[in-house]
Amino acid sequence: MEVTSDEYTYLQAVYLSKEITSDQCKETGLHSLQNLQMWTKLRPFVHEFLKEASKLFELHLYTMGERVYAQIIAHILDPSGRLFGSRVISQGESTCRTTKDLDVLLGAESAVVILDDTEAVWPRHKDNLILIERYHFFGSSCKHFGIANASLLEAEKDESVEEGTLATTLKLLQQLHTAFFDRCYQDAEGGNQHYTGEQDVRMILRTLRSRVLADCRVVFSRVFPTRLSFPEAHPLWQLAERLGATCCSLVDASVTHVVAVDKGTDKARWALENKRRLVHPRWLEAAFHIWKRPCEEDYPVDDVCVAIFSKTEEKPRPDVHQSLIMDC
Repeated sequence: MEVTSDEYTYLQAVYLSKEITSDQCKETGLHSLQNLQMWTKLRPFVHEFLKEASKLFELHLYTMGERVYAQIIAHILDPSGRLFGSRVISQGESTCRTTKDLDVLLGAESAVVILDDTEAVWPRHKDNLILIERYHFFGSSCKHFGIANASLLEAEKDESVEEGTLATTLKLLQQLHTAFFDRCYQDAEGGNQHYTGEQDVRMILRTLRSRVLADCRVVFSRVFPTRLSFPEAHPLWQLAERLGATCCSLVDASVTHVVAVDKGTDKARWALENKRRLVHPRWLEAAFHIWKRPCEEDYPVDDVCVAIFSKTEEKPRPDVHQSLIMDC
């Protein structure tokens, strides 16, 4: 990531001063890619994440960057080469310069899990994708993606090691791996296991996702344009249904949540009067990223909702902007 002049001065002073030891620099996860005139920041928990994930999956690194960039990042993440080996794919090896595809990999698509922070680059394989929340450590990253909030660097915070994005994703991968092989092998008569051939990570992911908000009945209030004839076609409505929620157009006693951006609407007031949950639309987005029902109090309608889905710590730490494709 290219950084601003102010960020560069700060990073030079804080992270690259002579008083900082090499071990301390390694712990921060911050790397200056001088040949590329870029900085990169490893996400907290990334090395532990890769180590544990490699016990369950064959790891592939796939980036839309050039080959030299891919090799540098691969070396930072995996200095020994034991995790990725030669399974590093750059733009030059991809069959399309603007999208990613599983046609560059051997193996069945039904056994591939994709981790990426951009859904649009996987037009043919969205069912294999676990969408990862973007890591905005640098202010220039926030600016690039139109994020009004302060970056983690500016806020002098970082994601939590124990409850951050990668820790949450690792738990999901472990759950997915167990479910996948439970379907691959079932107890045969006499206690022996046999291969069933009835396994597909896409179906398992769909099932796991549909349980996130399975007990929620949701009504939207002034979230969609008033001229929208079919609210069922709106991305937020569809997102809620993908998460297992039941979406309704009118409030009644069965409704558990009202999603709104203005607490002064009739439906929002109804929620408050009837002790129902009133949440900002980003509550749904958070549920999609963390694969569990978020705390409603963290997404109030009457305040500006700052959507940092991962809990934070006060110390600056580790970003990986590359995608990890994992073959079972």
